[in-house]
Amino acid sequence: MKLRTTLTKRFVVAAGVATLLTAVCCCVATWFAFSEQAHNDLANYSSFVEEVLDENNQQYPNIKLMDDYRITVVDKDGKVLYESNPELEKDEMGNHNARPEIRQALAEGKGESSRYSNSVNKVTYYYAVKMDNGNVLRIGKTVQSIFSLYGWILFIVLSLGIYVVLFSLLLAGRLSKKIVEPFSNMKFDNKDFVYEELKPFADTIAKQQRKIKKQFDDLQEQRDRITTLIANMREGFIMLDVDKVILVENGSAKKLLKTKHHNNEGKNILEVYQNDTLLDSVNKASKGESTVNEVKLNKKTVKLYVSPVYTNGEVVGVICLLLDITAQKKTEKLRREFTANVTHELKTPLTSISGYAEMIENGMVTEPEDMQKFAGRIHKEAGRLISLIGDIMRLSKMDDKAYQIEGVKRVNLKDTVEEAVETLEMSTRKNNITIETDLQDVTVTGNETQLFELVYNLCDNAIRYNKPNGKVYITLKTENESPVLVVKDTGIGIEKKHKERIFERFYRVDKSRSKETGGTGLGLAIVKHIAEIHNAKIKVDSTVGEETEITVTFYPKEN
Repeated sequence: MKLRTTLTKRFVVAAGVATLLTAVCCCVATWFAFSEQAHNDLANYSSFVEEVLDENNQQYPNIKLMDDYRITVVDKDGKVLYESNPELEKDEMGNHNARPEIRQALAEGKGESSRYSNSVNKVTYYYAVKMDNGNVLRIGKTVQSIFSLYGWILFIVLSLGIYVVLFSLLLAGRLSKKIVEPFSNMKFDNKDFVYEELKPFADTIAKQQRKIKKQFDDLQEQRDRITTLIANMREGFIMLDVDKVILVENGSAKKLLKTKHHNNEGKNILEVYQNDTLLDSVNKASKGESTVNEVKLNKKTVKLYVSPVYTNGEVVGVICLLLDITAQKKTEKLRREFTANVTHELKTPLTSISGYAEMIENGMVTEPEDMQKFAGRIHKEAGRLISLIGDIMRLSKMDDKAYQIEGVKRVNLKDTVEEAVETLEMSTRKNNITIETDLQDVTVTGNETQLFELVYNLCDNAIRYNKPNGKVYITLKTENESPVLVVKDTGIGIEKKHKERIFERFYRVDKSRSKETGGTGLGLAIVKHIAEIHNAKIKVDSTVGEETEITVTFYPKEN
């Protein structure tokens, strides 16, 4: 029940009770006043009659009567000596000793009583006094009962009561509103709305209100922080209740599971997802068992952690954590391939060197010309081995996350390109390749040696994989304030399936051609790393059998 309603009811009840008590008090006071007045009138009149009797020597017929008074004279034995009511015969009235007023007068000198008649709704008041001769004079007066007046009094009281109740309702409504208003509006800090008596109570509530508000704000802030954290997690996160209804699901989980619904919260996970491993893990977790699985989800490898949530030893929910380990798996695969390739690439020249050396050691090569030929092959394989080891070491160094570029300065790329072209002059003559350049003065902040290696490897690849009498076009320019290096050849081109993998270590589009040209298979991998270190992006465009164009765009580094 509302406080205002309770207060209003109590005000009205209090007003009604007060009105009723007032009416009762008025009736009682009126009764006593009426009775007192009647007794006083009878006492005064009895004194008057007694004097008259004394003056007339106790001659009763000579008493001058008033119409509304009844006079009775009784001797000490209770016999009626005189009765003023002409309708009553004194000889027939019987003995009056039993009458209370007579008995009291004989004993105490005076007596009084009253008798009510139900039939006529009237009351008769009696006053008796013992005279000097021993007889008792009784005066009686019959009046309309005061109860007959109570009908009017009751009407007035009811009318007044209705008015009081209506007025109380209005007044109680306003007063209760004023009292309840601070509680309804919860504005306990505003003392103008609080009665003095309510201030301690209001202060306590205001203090509790501030405390609750602070706790609520803290909880809301903590909840928002957790919600933001979960929403921005790279890992997929799903929280279920004990009935497997989704309580929380972040965007990463939706992306990994590719749900069709924008909002799955409030839905049972069995209705949303059909992945058997996920649902089986959820069922186990709801029974208290944690699981870890690797699953394939939409061409991605996902590690799935599903664990129960306990409260007081009972399972109250389930948490699912989904980690996209596709890149990790790919890296592991590349690492395994790299290890195998390194082993193979190192083993090949070492086997050749070992074989040639063994032939010489066993005297199988005796002619000076053959000796020179075998020595040349050993030298060539040793050079290839040194080059391979050097490339591997450089890549390993650049792979280190703690790697910091050294010797940073402003490098003129035009000079770098010209130096690389000059270095490759022998290779171009050997392969009958023509290099054409269109170079602007462009500078880049970076390591001069690494930038030279980037340009050299791109140009070297363009020569190695070109056609006989082919051409290499090198362009250096500025686009949108960014230096751009373009190396284009008229070679064999790259198929689409190879395009994304040419920057992998030891990956060769044409393995037989790579062996012939003496490449290590690490050149473009080194180019990619150097480009990343210098905040550059590489773009490859190629047409099989016609041309390949590699564009390197250098962007300014953020501080």
